Amino acid sequence: MLVHSQDAEPRGLKTGDMAALNSPRGSVSLKVQVSQDVVPGCVWASLDAVAPVLELPGKATRVKLARS
Repeated sequence: MLVHSQDAEPRGLKTGDMAALNSPRGSVSLKVQVSQDVVPGCVWASLDAVAPVLELPGKATRVKLARS
C-alpha cells in the first residue's frame, strides 16, 4: 500500500515493512511503500487487497494504520 512519509515516519514504517489496516469490519496486513503520491492522512491499496476491511466496496473507508 502507498503511505505518505508524514504518516509513515511517526509509526516507524519504511518501504518494505508490513503494516495493518484495521476497520470495524476487519484487518489486513500489507507491504508498505512510502510515497509522496498519496495525500497525508490517506493510504492507497488495490481494491482486491483491502476488500475485507471496506465498509462499502469502492468507497473510502476510515481505517487505522499500524505496524504489524
